[in-house]
Amino acid sequence: MSSTEPLDLGPGTCPVLGPPGCLRAAAGTPSSERAGSASAAATPVPPPASPAEERGGTGAAGDGASSGGPPLPDDPVHEPMHLITAALDAGCSLLQSRGPVGKIHQHVCAFHMYSHDATRPVRAHHYCAHRGEEMRQCVLYDSSEPNARLIGLEYIISRRLYESLPPEERRYWHSHVYEVKSGMLVAPGVPGPAEDADMRQVINTYGKIWHTWQVDRGDPLPLGPPQLMMAYTADGQLPPDVLASRDRAMGVDSQQVRHRRRHMAADPPEPHPDADHPWRTGRAWQCVMQEVDFRRPPPPPAAASSAPSSAPALGSGSAPPGAAASVAQGAETGQGGSGGAMQGEEGPGPLGGDRGVMVGGALPLPTGGAGEAMDSLRPGGGGESGGAAAGGPAGEGQA
Repeated sequence: MSSTEPLDLGPGTCPVLGPPGCLRAAAGTPSSERAGSASAAATPVPPPASPAEERGGTGAAGDGASSGGPPLPDDPVHEPMHLITAALDAGCSLLQSRGPVGKIHQHVCAFHMYSHDATRPVRAHHYCAHRGEEMRQCVLYDSSEPNARLIGLEYIISRRLYESLPPEERRYWHSHVYEVKSGMLVAPGVPGPAEDADMRQVINTYGKIWHTWQVDRGDPLPLGPPQLMMAYTADGQLPPDVLASRDRAMGVDSQQVRHRRRHMAADPPEPHPDADHPWRTGRAWQCVMQEVDFRRPPPPPAAASSAPSSAPALGSGSAPPGAAASVAQGAETGQGGSGGAMQGEEGPGPLGGDRGVMVGGALPLPTGGAGEAMDSLRPGGGGESGGAAAGGPAGEGQA
Protein backbone atom coordinates (compact mmCIF):
# COMPACT_ATOMS: atom_id res chain seq x y z
CA MET A 1 0.00 0.00 0.00
CA SER A 2 1.25 3.43 -0.83
CA SER A 3 2.48 5.35 2.20
CA THR A 4 0.21 8.23 1.24
CA GLU A 5 -3.01 6.20 1.13
CA PRO A 6 -5.30 5.90 4.16
CA LEU A 7 -5.58 2.43 5.64
CA ASP A 8 -8.96 0.85 6.36
CA LEU A 9 -8.67 0.27 10.08
CA GLY A 10 -12.07 -1.35 10.41
CA PRO A 11 -14.82 -0.33 12.82
CA GLY A 12 -13.81 0.31 16.39
CA THR A 13 -10.15 -0.61 15.97
CA CYS A 14 -7.07 1.40 16.77
CA PRO A 15 -3.99 -0.60 15.68
CA VAL A 16 -0.95 -0.44 17.92
CA LEU A 17 -2.03 2.63 19.82
CA GLY A 18 -4.86 1.29 21.96
CA PRO A 19 -8.66 0.92 22.16
CA PRO A 20 -11.29 2.99 20.33
CA GLY A 21 -10.88 6.71 20.95
CA CYS A 22 -7.20 6.53 21.84
CA LEU A 23 -6.18 8.58 18.81
CA ARG A 24 -8.35 11.61 19.46
CA ALA A 25 -5.22 13.75 19.88
CA ALA A 26 -3.65 12.29 16.74
CA ALA A 27 -6.79 12.92 14.74
CA GLY A 28 -6.55 16.55 15.72
CA THR A 29 -9.22 19.18 16.11
CA PRO A 30 -10.62 21.65 13.57
CA SER A 31 -8.63 24.84 13.29
CA SER A 32 -11.63 26.84 14.50
CA GLU A 33 -11.59 24.88 17.77
CA ARG A 34 -7.86 25.45 18.17
CA ALA A 35 -8.16 29.24 18.03
CA GLY A 36 -8.01 29.49 21.80
CA SER A 37 -5.50 26.67 22.16
CA ALA A 38 -4.20 27.75 25.56
CA SER A 39 -7.57 27.22 27.24
CA ALA A 40 -8.67 24.36 25.00
CA ALA A 41 -5.57 22.33 25.83
CA ALA A 42 -6.52 22.31 29.48
CA THR A 43 -10.09 21.11 28.86
CA PRO A 44 -10.65 17.79 30.69
CA VAL A 45 -11.13 14.75 28.47
CA PRO A 46 -12.41 11.30 29.38
CA PRO A 47 -9.74 9.15 31.08
CA PRO A 48 -8.14 6.32 29.10
CA ALA A 49 -9.38 2.77 29.51
CA SER A 50 -8.08 0.79 32.44
CA PRO A 51 -5.15 -1.59 31.88
CA ALA A 52 -7.49 -4.56 32.20
CA GLU A 53 -9.84 -3.10 29.57
CA GLU A 54 -6.98 -2.37 27.19
CA ARG A 55 -5.45 -5.83 27.54
CA GLY A 56 -8.84 -7.38 26.89
CA GLY A 57 -9.27 -5.85 23.41
CA THR A 58 -9.39 -7.47 20.00
CA GLY A 59 -6.47 -8.77 18.00
CA ALA A 60 -5.89 -5.27 16.63
CA ALA A 61 -5.51 -3.72 20.06
CA GLY A 62 -2.61 -1.43 20.75
CA ASP A 63 -1.04 -3.71 23.34
CA GLY A 64 -0.11 -6.25 20.72
CA ALA A 65 -2.98 -8.55 21.68
CA SER A 66 -3.76 -11.35 19.28
CA SER A 67 -6.63 -13.78 19.20
CA GLY A 68 -5.82 -17.43 19.71
CA GLY A 69 -2.62 -17.00 21.74
CA PRO A 70 -2.22 -17.72 25.45
CA PRO A 71 -2.60 -14.72 27.76
CA LEU A 72 0.52 -12.95 28.91
CA PRO A 73 1.30 -13.12 32.64
CA ASP A 74 0.07 -10.25 34.78
CA ASP A 75 3.27 -10.15 36.83
CA PRO A 76 6.22 -8.76 34.81
CA VAL A 77 8.65 -10.53 37.18
CA HIS A 78 7.93 -14.08 36.10
CA GLU A 79 10.09 -15.89 38.64
CA PRO A 80 12.88 -15.17 41.14
CA MET A 81 16.41 -15.02 39.77
CA HIS A 82 18.20 -18.35 39.98
CA LEU A 83 21.34 -18.67 42.07
CA ILE A 84 23.52 -19.45 39.04
CA THR A 85 22.20 -16.33 37.26
CA ALA A 86 23.02 -14.14 40.27
CA ALA A 87 26.51 -15.68 40.47
CA LEU A 88 27.15 -15.02 36.77
CA ASP A 89 25.96 -11.43 37.17
CA ALA A 90 28.31 -10.89 40.09
CA GLY A 91 31.24 -12.36 38.18
CA CYS A 92 30.61 -10.23 35.11
CA SER A 93 30.34 -7.06 37.20
CA LEU A 94 33.80 -7.78 38.64
CA LEU A 95 35.47 -8.74 35.36
CA GLN A 96 33.90 -6.37 32.84
CA SER A 97 33.93 -2.62 32.39
CA ARG A 98 30.61 -0.78 32.48
CA GLY A 99 31.63 1.10 29.34
CA PRO A 100 29.24 3.92 28.41
CA VAL A 101 26.96 3.08 31.35
CA GLY A 102 29.77 4.22 33.64
CA LYS A 103 29.41 7.75 32.25
CA ILE A 104 25.88 8.17 33.62
CA HIS A 105 26.20 11.05 36.08
CA GLN A 106 22.72 12.34 36.79
CA HIS A 107 19.21 11.27 37.82
CA VAL A 108 16.29 13.56 37.01
CA CYS A 109 12.55 12.92 37.13
CA ALA A 110 9.78 14.42 34.99
CA PHE A 111 6.62 13.45 33.11
CA HIS A 112 6.18 12.46 29.49
CA MET A 113 3.02 12.14 27.40
CA TYR A 114 2.31 10.21 24.23
CA SER A 115 2.63 12.53 21.26
CA HIS A 116 -0.94 11.69 20.21
CA ASP A 117 -2.52 11.52 23.70
CA ALA A 118 -1.87 14.08 26.44
CA THR A 119 -4.23 12.24 28.80
CA ARG A 120 -1.64 9.51 29.44
CA PRO A 121 1.15 10.99 31.60
CA VAL A 122 4.10 8.71 32.35
CA ARG A 123 6.52 9.36 35.20
CA ALA A 124 10.01 8.88 33.81
CA HIS A 125 13.26 8.61 35.71
CA HIS A 126 16.13 9.74 33.50
CA TYR A 127 19.68 8.49 34.03
CA CYS A 128 21.80 10.75 31.84
CA ALA A 129 25.33 11.09 30.52
CA HIS A 130 26.95 13.91 28.54
CA ARG A 131 28.32 13.08 25.09
CA GLY A 132 29.61 16.63 24.90
CA GLU A 133 28.75 20.10 26.10
CA GLU A 134 25.72 20.29 23.80
CA MET A 135 24.30 16.76 23.99
CA ARG A 136 23.11 14.35 26.67
CA GLN A 137 21.66 10.89 26.27
CA CYS A 138 19.40 9.35 28.90
CA VAL A 139 18.05 5.89 29.64
CA LEU A 140 14.53 5.98 31.09
CA TYR A 141 13.04 3.84 33.86
CA ASP A 142 9.61 3.75 35.46
CA SER A 143 11.08 4.14 38.96
CA SER A 144 14.36 4.60 40.79
CA GLU A 145 14.24 1.12 42.31
CA PRO A 146 16.98 -1.43 41.44
CA ASN A 147 14.43 -3.63 39.64
CA ALA A 148 12.85 -0.76 37.68
CA ARG A 149 11.62 -1.37 34.15
CA LEU A 150 13.61 0.14 31.28
CA ILE A 151 10.93 2.03 29.34
CA GLY A 152 12.79 4.15 26.78
CA LEU A 153 15.43 6.74 25.99
CA GLU A 154 15.77 10.46 25.46
CA TYR A 155 18.26 12.53 23.49
CA ILE A 156 18.82 16.10 24.71
CA ILE A 157 20.55 18.73 22.56
CA SER A 158 21.28 22.44 22.72
CA ARG A 159 19.17 25.01 20.89
CA ARG A 160 22.02 25.55 18.44
CA LEU A 161 22.01 21.86 17.47
CA TYR A 162 18.22 21.85 17.35
CA GLU A 163 18.20 24.74 14.90
CA SER A 164 20.64 22.82 12.68
CA LEU A 165 18.07 20.02 12.20
CA PRO A 166 15.91 19.87 9.06
CA PRO A 167 12.48 21.45 9.67
CA GLU A 168 10.73 18.10 9.18
CA GLU A 169 12.87 16.57 11.96
CA ARG A 170 12.21 19.33 14.47
CA ARG A 171 8.58 18.32 14.86
CA TYR A 172 9.65 15.20 16.81
CA TRP A 173 11.37 17.26 19.53
CA HIS A 174 10.02 19.13 22.54
CA SER A 175 11.22 22.11 24.57
CA HIS A 176 12.19 22.06 28.25
CA VAL A 177 11.28 25.62 29.25
CA TYR A 178 8.04 24.78 31.06
CA GLU A 179 9.38 21.58 32.63
CA VAL A 180 12.19 23.55 34.25
CA LYS A 181 10.29 26.68 35.30
CA SER A 182 7.27 24.79 36.66
CA GLY A 183 9.34 22.61 38.98
CA MET A 184 8.15 19.47 37.18
CA LEU A 185 11.75 18.52 36.29
CA VAL A 186 13.73 17.76 39.45
CA ALA A 187 17.01 16.08 40.38
CA PRO A 188 16.20 14.12 43.57
CA GLY A 189 18.75 14.49 46.36
CA VAL A 190 20.69 17.35 44.73
CA PRO A 191 20.83 20.61 46.74
CA GLY A 192 18.76 23.43 45.24
CA PRO A 193 21.62 25.72 44.15
CA ALA A 194 23.46 22.87 42.39
CA GLU A 195 20.25 21.60 40.79
CA ASP A 196 19.36 25.08 39.49
CA ALA A 197 22.85 25.63 38.08
CA ASP A 198 22.29 22.63 35.81
CA MET A 199 18.70 23.62 35.04
CA ARG A 200 19.93 26.93 33.64
CA GLN A 201 21.53 24.84 30.90
CA VAL A 202 18.64 22.38 30.52
CA ILE A 203 16.10 25.19 30.03
CA ASN A 204 17.73 25.99 26.67
CA THR A 205 17.69 22.39 25.41
CA TYR A 206 15.35 20.21 23.34
CA GLY A 207 14.54 16.52 23.78
CA LYS A 208 13.48 13.62 21.58
CA ILE A 209 11.90 10.70 23.45
CA TRP A 210 11.03 7.15 22.50
CA HIS A 211 9.20 4.88 24.93
CA THR A 212 9.41 1.14 24.28
CA TRP A 213 7.25 -0.13 27.17
CA GLN A 214 3.74 1.25 27.80
CA VAL A 215 3.74 0.66 31.54
CA ASP A 216 0.96 3.20 32.14
CA ARG A 217 -1.63 0.82 30.67
CA GLY A 218 -0.29 -2.20 32.56
CA ASP A 219 1.62 -3.99 29.81
CA PRO A 220 3.54 -6.84 31.51
CA LEU A 221 6.18 -6.82 28.76
CA PRO A 222 7.30 -4.32 26.09
CA LEU A 223 4.59 -4.66 23.42
CA GLY A 224 4.20 -3.08 20.01
CA PRO A 225 6.39 -0.48 18.29
CA PRO A 226 8.16 2.35 20.11
CA GLN A 227 6.09 5.43 20.83
CA LEU A 228 7.14 9.02 20.24
CA MET A 229 6.63 11.04 23.41
CA MET A 230 6.30 14.75 24.14
CA ALA A 231 6.37 17.05 27.18
CA TYR A 232 3.81 19.22 28.94
CA THR A 233 4.20 22.90 28.11
CA ALA A 234 1.71 24.86 30.25
CA ASP A 235 -0.27 24.81 33.49
CA GLY A 236 -3.48 22.79 33.40
CA GLN A 237 -2.16 20.07 31.09
CA LEU A 238 -0.85 17.64 33.74
CA PRO A 239 -3.40 16.68 36.44
CA PRO A 240 -2.29 18.20 39.78
CA ASP A 241 -2.80 14.93 41.66
CA VAL A 242 -0.33 13.17 39.35
CA LEU A 243 2.35 15.72 40.17
CA ALA A 244 1.51 15.64 43.88
CA SER A 245 1.82 11.84 43.94
CA ARG A 246 5.30 12.08 42.38
CA ASP A 247 6.33 14.74 44.91
CA ARG A 248 5.30 12.55 47.84
CA ALA A 249 7.09 9.51 46.45
CA MET A 250 10.32 11.41 45.72
CA GLY A 251 10.30 13.67 48.77
CA VAL A 252 10.29 16.87 46.73
CA ASP A 253 8.07 19.97 46.62
CA SER A 254 7.56 21.07 43.02
CA GLN A 255 5.78 24.26 44.09
CA GLN A 256 8.76 25.29 46.18
CA VAL A 257 11.07 24.46 43.29
CA ARG A 258 8.84 26.51 40.99
CA HIS A 259 9.10 29.52 43.31
CA ARG A 260 12.86 29.15 43.50
CA ARG A 261 13.17 29.10 39.68
CA ARG A 262 10.69 31.92 39.00
CA HIS A 263 13.42 34.26 37.70
CA MET A 264 15.07 31.61 35.53
CA ALA A 265 14.66 32.31 31.82
CA ALA A 266 15.62 30.66 28.56
CA ASP A 267 17.72 32.51 26.01
CA PRO A 268 15.78 33.40 23.90
CA PRO A 269 12.82 33.35 26.30
CA GLU A 270 10.34 31.47 24.08
CA PRO A 271 10.82 27.91 22.78
CA HIS A 272 11.65 27.46 19.11
CA PRO A 273 8.44 27.72 17.04
CA ASP A 274 9.01 24.30 15.43
CA ALA A 275 9.15 22.42 18.76
CA ASP A 276 6.20 20.97 20.71
CA HIS A 277 4.42 20.08 17.47
CA PRO A 278 1.19 18.56 18.91
CA TRP A 279 0.49 21.52 21.20
CA ARG A 280 1.07 24.04 18.39
CA THR A 281 -0.88 22.30 15.64
CA GLY A 282 -3.37 19.88 17.20
CA ARG A 283 -1.71 17.18 15.09
CA ALA A 284 0.66 14.39 16.13
CA TRP A 285 3.18 12.04 14.57
CA GLN A 286 3.33 8.49 15.86
CA CYS A 287 5.05 5.25 14.90
CA VAL A 288 3.25 2.12 13.70
CA MET A 289 4.46 -1.08 12.07
CA GLN A 290 4.08 -2.07 8.42
CA GLU A 291 5.18 -5.29 6.75
CA VAL A 292 7.86 -4.90 4.05
CA ASP A 293 9.84 -7.24 1.81
CA PHE A 294 12.73 -9.17 3.33
CA ARG A 295 16.09 -8.92 1.52
CA ARG A 296 18.07 -12.14 1.77
CA PRO A 297 21.88 -12.20 1.78
CA PRO A 298 23.47 -13.42 -1.45
CA PRO A 299 24.21 -17.16 -1.54
CA PRO A 300 27.81 -18.37 -1.06
CA PRO A 301 29.86 -18.38 -4.29
CA ALA A 302 29.77 -22.19 -4.59
CA ALA A 303 26.03 -22.31 -4.21
CA ALA A 304 25.58 -19.37 -6.56
CA SER A 305 27.24 -21.23 -9.44
CA SER A 306 24.85 -24.17 -9.15
CA ALA A 307 21.71 -22.20 -8.28
CA PRO A 308 19.13 -21.69 -11.05
CA SER A 309 19.33 -18.23 -12.59
CA SER A 310 15.64 -17.63 -11.98
CA ALA A 311 15.92 -17.90 -8.18
CA PRO A 312 14.07 -14.99 -6.54
CA ALA A 313 16.16 -12.33 -4.80
CA LEU A 314 13.45 -11.03 -2.48
CA GLY A 315 10.92 -12.70 -0.22
CA SER A 316 9.31 -15.78 -1.73
CA GLY A 317 8.09 -14.32 -5.04
CA SER A 318 9.85 -13.91 -8.34
CA ALA A 319 11.66 -10.70 -9.17
CA PRO A 320 12.68 -9.16 -12.49
CA PRO A 321 16.41 -8.86 -13.35
CA GLY A 322 18.10 -6.13 -11.32
CA ALA A 323 15.32 -6.00 -8.70
CA ALA A 324 17.63 -6.94 -5.83
CA ALA A 325 20.13 -4.26 -6.78
CA SER A 326 17.32 -1.72 -7.07
CA VAL A 327 16.01 -2.57 -3.62
CA ALA A 328 19.49 -2.45 -2.12
CA GLN A 329 20.08 0.98 -3.61
CA GLY A 330 16.71 2.21 -2.35
CA ALA A 331 17.44 0.98 1.17
CA GLU A 332 20.80 2.76 1.23
CA THR A 333 19.84 6.03 -0.44
CA GLY A 334 16.15 6.39 0.46
CA GLN A 335 15.32 6.46 -3.30
CA GLY A 336 13.08 4.14 -5.26
CA GLY A 337 9.75 2.87 -3.93
CA SER A 338 8.96 4.69 -0.72
CA GLY A 339 12.60 4.44 0.41
CA GLY A 340 14.22 5.20 3.72
CA ALA A 341 14.05 3.77 7.20
CA MET A 342 11.62 6.33 8.64
CA GLN A 343 9.32 8.19 6.32
CA GLY A 344 6.78 10.99 6.37
CA GLU A 345 4.96 12.04 3.20
CA GLU A 346 2.17 14.37 2.32
CA GLY A 347 -1.13 12.70 1.66
CA PRO A 348 -4.39 11.62 3.25
CA GLY A 349 -4.08 10.63 6.90
CA PRO A 350 -5.80 7.39 7.94
CA LEU A 351 -7.08 8.49 11.34
CA GLY A 352 -9.32 11.43 10.62
CA GLY A 353 -6.37 13.57 9.53
CA ASP A 354 -5.50 15.02 6.20
CA ARG A 355 -1.75 14.58 5.85
CA GLY A 356 1.19 12.51 6.87
CA VAL A 357 2.43 8.99 7.41
CA MET A 358 5.29 7.92 9.64
CA VAL A 359 6.41 4.35 9.10
CA GLY A 360 9.18 2.28 10.67
CA GLY A 361 10.99 -0.07 8.32
CA ALA A 362 14.42 -1.12 7.07
CA LEU A 363 13.59 -1.48 3.38
CA PRO A 364 11.49 0.40 0.79
CA LEU A 365 7.80 0.01 1.59
CA PRO A 366 5.47 -1.99 -0.69
CA THR A 367 3.37 0.10 -3.03
CA GLY A 368 0.42 -2.24 -3.55
CA GLY A 369 -1.92 -4.18 -1.27
CA ALA A 370 -2.70 -3.64 2.36
CA GLY A 371 0.31 -4.00 4.67
CA GLU A 372 0.00 -6.56 7.42
CA ALA A 373 1.12 -5.65 10.91
CA MET A 374 4.16 -7.15 12.58
CA ASP A 375 2.63 -7.08 16.03
CA SER A 376 1.97 -10.79 16.70
CA LEU A 377 3.70 -10.41 20.01
CA ARG A 378 1.97 -12.91 22.21
CA PRO A 379 3.32 -16.50 22.19
CA GLY A 380 1.49 -18.35 19.44
CA GLY A 381 -0.40 -15.23 18.50
CA GLY A 382 -1.05 -13.88 15.05
CA GLY A 383 -3.53 -11.02 15.15
CA GLU A 384 -4.02 -8.43 12.49
CA SER A 385 -3.82 -4.69 12.44
CA GLY A 386 -3.37 -2.00 9.88
CA GLY A 387 -0.64 0.54 10.10
CA ALA A 388 -0.36 4.25 9.46
CA ALA A 389 0.26 7.12 11.72
CA ALA A 390 -1.33 10.36 12.69
CA GLY A 391 -0.84 12.97 10.06
CA GLY A 392 1.34 16.04 10.26
CA PRO A 393 0.84 19.49 8.82
CA ALA A 394 1.19 20.47 5.21
CA GLY A 395 4.62 20.63 3.65
CA GLU A 396 6.22 17.89 5.74
CA GLY A 397 8.80 15.64 4.18
CA GLN A 398 11.04 12.81 5.16
CA ALA A 399 12.17 12.38 8.75
